[in-house]
Amino acid sequence: MKLRNYSLACCTLLLLGTTTFLGGCATTGVDRSVKASNSIQNEDQEIRKLIVQIDLTGSSLDTLMVANAPDLKKPFDAYTKNLAKLDGEGKRTIKRMDEMKERNKDYFAEWEKQGEPIPIRKSAR
Repeated sequence: MKLRNYSLACCTLLLLGTTTFLGGCATTGVDRSVKASNSIQNEDQEIRKLIVQIDLTGSSLDTLMVANAPDLKKPFDAYTKNLAKLDGEGKRTIKRMDEMKERNKDYFAEWEKQGEPIPIRKSAR
């Protein structure tokens, strides 16, 4: 299924990018590093749930599209239910990714402040 492969590739790239992006957290303390790691793991779980839901929705659509089906109400209801779940999972994942992006901006702004060179005073001799 091309949609699943595309989704999996996007999710993998997102996780790798986020992991690389937050890799510097250890320089600001163990707590921030652990917090970032937990956040990435939680997002990974959410993305895995989203991929499963994509597969379920695709399967229910396939069932709905079966030729010569006598009763379409039950497959249509299943598809509608799965599509609603997919929409909810997708919105939740997008919201969390936006939150992570915002935290990344804050983190790197703080990191840049910490990395500013300390002015050297010339001693009067």
